[in-house]
Amino acid sequence: MAGRVTALGHPMSNTMLSRIERAQRRCDADDLVVIAEALLVSPLVLLQRPTAT
Repeated sequence: MAGRVTALGHPMSNTMLSRIERAQRRCDADDLVVIAEALLVSPLVLLQRPTAT
């Protein structure tokens, strides 16, 4: 995942991504947008609460 984000022009290490996932690092708007782009989803999808299945 970090490689995909970096390939999109926003350098991010595995450690940085892991810290965002664990809420140990702030996720800025530009981080959010590029992570969503790497996942092929809208940034809004990443901001929504998980739905029960």
